[in-house]
Amino acid sequence: MTGKKNMGLYPKTTVVEDCLCIFYGCGMPAILRLREDYSIFVGVAYIDRWMDGEVIQLREQGGVSEQEFKIF
Repeated sequence: MTGKKNMGLYPKTTVVEDCLCIFYGCGMPAILRLREDYSIFVGVAYIDRWMDGEVIQLREQGGVSEQEFKIF
């Protein structure tokens, strides 16, 4: 949700450069650490206003985009 602050919970090992991802069919957002050719799963997160399909609406409005990841 660009430009707005959201309350959330995430793993202590999360760093600013990590990526917050919503996977289709997954009940919780995931934190990924992006590398050159792959991504590392850091953990799951709770992000207020991202848990009940709001991100799908943002995608339809052009506020977020889809991306494919290789996860190790």
